[in-house]
Amino acid sequence: MYTILILLLGIIITTGVYWLRPRIQKWYVWLALAVWLFWTAMGVSFVQVNISGHHTKAATVGAFFFFLIAIGTGIFLARILGWFKSPPKITSVDQ
Repeated sequence: MYTILILLLGIIITTGVYWLRPRIQKWYVWLALAVWLFWTAMGVSFVQVNISGHHTKAATVGAFFFFLIAIGTGIFLARILGWFKSPPKITSVDQ
């Protein structure tokens, strides 16, 4: 079962990299993306190991902690990639 999940994760990551390749020109964005993927994979594996060991409190705290950090980093990456554009500034016209 886990082999199939790892295969699907690899396919998703490879597809994402090919999709993002023309959109990312800076090396630090690739580094930030790699760190985000690593953090997300570590969070999922941490929660999975704790749930399989029946450590529900550790799994709950870990899921909350890793989820918040992953969402914050994902929003930061979206800002770097330009997916969240700042609204245009409205200037008054002198009459």
